[in-house]
Amino acid sequence: IAEADALLVASPNGAGTTNALTALLPHIAGKGTVPNTTALVTAVAANGTLAEIQNMITACPVGGAAITDMTTAVARNAVTNTPNNIRALLLAVATLVRFNAMIATLNFFHHPLAAGGLPATITKWNTAVTQRASFNSWNHVLTRHTYNNFNFGAANVQQGFYAPGTAYAGLYAIIQPLINGLSDPQIANINLGNNVNTGGYRIGGGGANHWIPTIFPTGAAHQVISLAEANALNNLR
Repeated sequence: IAEADALLVASPNGAGTTNALTALLPHIAGKGTVPNTTALVTAVAANGTLAEIQNMITACPVGGAAITDMTTAVARNAVTNTPNNIRALLLAVATLVRFNAMIATLNFFHHPLAAGGLPATITKWNTAVTQRASFNSWNHVLTRHTYNNFNFGAANVQQGFYAPGTAYAGLYAIIQPLINGLSDPQIANINLGNNVNTGGYRIGGGGANHWIPTIFPTGAAHQVISLAEANALNNLR
């Protein structure tokens, strides 16, 4: 009774509050306790309704400290991390582990770094000096494949990310040896417009034009983010 009373006190006043709590409580099973829910309602405060909190909880996978994890996410910034915005991310991910991993990326997303000076063009010729592969798409890689300087407006179906904190100097340190390590067949493939996968990175094919359009990491845990995840993260802080 004391726990239920504390939840009622934390809830917004108004007609229908008790009915809304009655509707909400069955959805916390396997996700947390009544005191956990009280903490969540307190964190949301005036930035969401009980119905929106219920919808958020319903969207959350069962297991672990689900309601506590949602509370932590809301508490980062209650104004932006509303129940509706948190729910959008929950619907975009498959597991609570993934949800927490995506919330952790907010330590880097929306925190742009000073990029530094634009690196020089990198070119690798084949042995016969008849074909080359060149890279100078630094701004594209910075704004499409780094956490700190990511342009959410240009998000694609999937995006691979370099490690958090990477800007131009870090990109050059990774990309320069990748280009210099290209073999003759790989250079030929790039000139045919074929992608080349090497060392955990994808080097985009340039086609008849020897310019490489993009280079990004592939496959590592949470370094690949879907469009639905990116769209949800755009509204969170």
